[in-house]
Amino acid sequence: MRFPTLIAAATLLLAACGSAGDDAAAPSAQASAGISITGDDGEEVQVAGGDEALAALPPGFTAYPGAQVTSSTAIATGTGGGVILVMQTDDPVADVIEFYTTQATAAGVRLDGTVTTGSNTLIGGEGEDGLAFSASAADGPDGTIVQLTVGRD
Repeated sequence: MRFPTLIAAATLLLAACGSAGDDAAAPSAQASAGISITGDDGEEVQVAGGDEALAALPPGFTAYPGAQVTSSTAIATGTGGGVILVMQTDDPVADVIEFYTTQATAAGVRLDGTVTTGSNTLIGGEGEDGLAFSASAADGPDGTIVQLTVGRD
């Protein structure tokens, strides 16, 4: 299985496990949930949420400071895996993108560019050892919605 396929499947599966809700003022307030899936080819995929997902972020990447984590998913396979965080902050889109540009560059990610449509800005790129990175931020009804995706094939 490839990382993008795993992201889509795991996100749908963990949606049933719930999220941090309104009580999650900080990443450490996340409850943990997890599942294990074995495919027809025998490959095992482990999916976790909450604190386990936050702990699985690759070195150099963190949740956005002060943001409320509304959803967190970590996916691990025998060959790779990754983390998807969805967060909300009162900070402007530009500040979030600057923060993740700095983290990605420091982690050795070669950014492919920036795409902006309306209030949504997306950055992404690749690093060494198959590291894939993307971060997006958009104006939402209650602040800026942030999605961070980092993983390896």
